[in-house]
Amino acid sequence: MLVKASLDLREWIVAFVALLTGLLTIYSMTKIWAEAFWKPHPAGRVPALSTMSRRARTLLLAPIVALALMTVLIGLFPKPFLDFATTAADQLLEPVAYIETVLGGGSE
Repeated sequence: MLVKASLDLREWIVAFVALLTGLLTIYSMTKIWAEAFWKPHPAGRVPALSTMSRRARTLLLAPIVALALMTVLIGLFPKPFLDFATTAADQLLEPVAYIETVLGGGSE
């Protein structure tokens, strides 16, 4: 959204910096991923899911599956999440309604 808006406004430097930041983030995350998951374990141990019980495997994989599904859901249907975030931001920027609710309408 930032890149699209900056291109629409012909702010080439902002678009370039946003894209460069994204590329550097991908590069650094790829290095971290490679170090964490693609190198052999320093002690020579090999994780063995096959030796784990079914319950242990389920407990291990359930959070991964849940987070992956939430990521896909947010990616496919972002509007409700954006609406919620916008409402929360508006309330943070204009706290009058919150203050009136908490204090009972009048300030003493």
